[in-house]
Amino acid sequence: MIEKAVLIGLGAIGGAMAEQMMNKGFDFKVIVDAERKDRYLEEGVWVDGREIPFDYITPEEGEPVDLVIVSTKYHHLDKAMTSIENFVGEKTIILSLLNGIDSEEILAERFGMDRMLHAYIYNIASVKEGNRITRGKMGTIQFGSLKGIGDSRALSVKAFFDGCQIHSILDEAILRSMWWKFMLNVGVNQMSAVTGADNGLITAFQEPKKMMELAMIEVVRIANKKGIDLSEKDMVTWYANCAGLPPRSRSSMLQDVENQRKTEVEMLAGKVIALGKEVGVPTPVNEFLYHAIRFKEKTFGI
Repeated sequence: MIEKAVLIGLGAIGGAMAEQMMNKGFDFKVIVDAERKDRYLEEGVWVDGREIPFDYITPEEGEPVDLVIVSTKYHHLDKAMTSIENFVGEKTIILSLLNGIDSEEILAERFGMDRMLHAYIYNIASVKEGNRITRGKMGTIQFGSLKGIGDSRALSVKAFFDGCQIHSILDEAILRSMWWKFMLNVGVNQMSAVTGADNGLITAFQEPKKMMELAMIEVVRIANKKGIDLSEKDMVTWYANCAGLPPRSRSSMLQDVENQRKTEVEMLAGKVIALGKEVGVPTPVNEFLYHAIRFKEKTFGI
């Protein structure tokens, strides 16, 4: 049973999820450093036009909890692992909402795979500007355990999400589903970052669709080499996913580019390139995307 939970990473996704966990009968807190805590208390954090009185806790104040949810950016994961150390005890479950396919393995190196559940979030269109988060859609958390759908840890987290009125799906084939989401992010997020196209433009023209498909097919070929049952038919499922989002919604990577922030290109194209070399699959499209996005970052001084 989940009674005490914490979340680290109060960005567009983390803030949207954290708001739903407030005042639902659980002991729920948001992990922030002391400087950020003072700033948030002074300036406030707003979700859909409402100031949300999050209960903040610093890493130094931490003690073991039942559930730790990680929702930082990929390049902040090392710092996040240090920040959550005091919250991880013998029975703590860790769930990552990061994009990509390897945050669970990175976390497991520090805390052990026996504490991990695999997860991703989709069908959400949150935007963060300053301390204000606007949700286009509430989103769905899809998650599961490598031990199977009957794992008591997964069932307890499902009950927690249900209690918070967060739409979630307990997935018995979570690794395949995560590769599907990785494939989608490799296509949609990176193409939008390079072109500046919002969801409406992505779905309106054939050219961005073709660009995304060329990037995604490299993921499909790598997945097959890794024993993951993806196919080219899975690529077309992103059309339905995008069609359900507001036309003006923008991928997280496009938001990073627009705000001249570090992107997660290493987690997407960078990972595809590395895996391609590992299994012998050429990745020229993702190599182009990687260098194009890194060039953008360098113009920002990153």
